Amino acid sequence: MRESFFERSWIRNEDGSIAGFCLGYDHCAEHEWGIEPLKAVFGLTDAFGLGIERSRVRKAPEHLKFQVASFAGKGQRSRKRVKVATLTYSDFDSAPLLPHAIYRAEEKDGDNEGQHLTSAQWGDDGFSVSVMGDENIKRLRSIYDAIVAGDACIALAGHENPFSRAGLCLVIASRISQSVVEMALKADESQRRLQEAVRATGIQEELTAANLKCNLMPRWADETETSINFWVDPHDQRNYSYGWHKLEDIRAWIRGEGPIVKRA
Repeated sequence: MRESFFERSWIRNEDGSIAGFCLGYDHCAEHEWGIEPLKAVFGLTDAFGLGIERSRVRKAPEHLKFQVASFAGKGQRSRKRVKVATLTYSDFDSAPLLPHAIYRAEEKDGDNEGQHLTSAQWGDDGFSVSVMGDENIKRLRSIYDAIVAGDACIALAGHENPFSRAGLCLVIASRISQSVVEMALKADESQRRLQEAVRATGIQEELTAANLKCNLMPRWADETETSINFWVDPHDQRNYSYGWHKLEDIRAWIRGEGPIVKRA
């Protein structure tokens, strides 16, 4: 797991009600390449259809924990103890990543939105969220209860550019608005079409035959969904450049040509 520094936030519906928590992201590999092991542990599967159903939690693993503990304030002005709630799934025992407020002695009544009152870390093997403030603790407890009851979704959401990593989201399914349900279904249908289009190109097989190793992340070039761009991340970055490329650029790379090949 790696700590998130960007876009940690409570997820709200259009009416302002809390639907879940986004753990945010950092610029690291752990927040870039998916959560397949985590999906398996929580029973997420495509077998129940697209949209939010494929992200719905089907089982709560043994190592899922919700805990509330009291910690001494670390700031120079603080002498009181403060409550911190932590929601964690991990196979490894580790101390909670405490919210920054505990070090700056800035817990304030009624301030429930500041990032200094939350902390988060995650990877494909687990996650941990810690919050301060009575209202935040209630919110986090409701997410834990929803996971245990099978009324929760776990998914990645965010920007398409891998340099703007998606955040891991823990959402209460029954609180998701209908507009978001429809949006999730459309996004999954688009992603399915994208995967089928990528397979039809045969580009992964062509790269394998050429003994060129890389990570490929496809996306539609535009809303027409008629052409694909690929984020190409070659294993050999001494001789090859990473970046967004068209299919013809990758095929030029296979021939030893084009913009992916570094020139001396």
